[in-house]
Amino acid sequence: MIRAKNVDLETEYFKGHVQASVGSITASRNEVIFVAPYACKVESVDIISTQGVSGHSDNNMAFVVRNADASANAGSRGTSATAGTSDDLISSSRYRILLSSNNSMTQGGLLQLRATLGGSGVTSGTLVHVRYAFLKHRGNR
Repeated sequence: MIRAKNVDLETEYFKGHVQASVGSITASRNEVIFVAPYACKVESVDIISTQGVSGHSDNNMAFVVRNADASANAGSRGTSATAGTSDDLISSSRYRILLSSNNSMTQGGLLQLRATLGGSGVTSGTLVHVRYAFLKHRGNR
């Protein structure tokens, strides 16, 4: 007999992830980065670039993750052109955007990444990594 204790199937076995290359980003770019394979909740989007960007008033950047079906933003991260704060995208390191609203998707739903880099901000060899979880209550895969 096989027994399993303390296993939460919804969190342990119904998660997925995909990775896609978006190449270089210079001024601005809109890309579809994920097509939902089934009804799911997108948890995070990681941006990884082989070239870092120092986030300050000269190299301002903004990354917005948008649920195209809901026509609403699901999460964002970046720096303002007028801000003196730093939110660096470090070369070959994860730059995570946590999604907390408008992140439930239907099967076939599209997730977009809208990137805007100002000043001398440029990324190259850019990858995006999307983490998602199956929405058990929706009943379709």
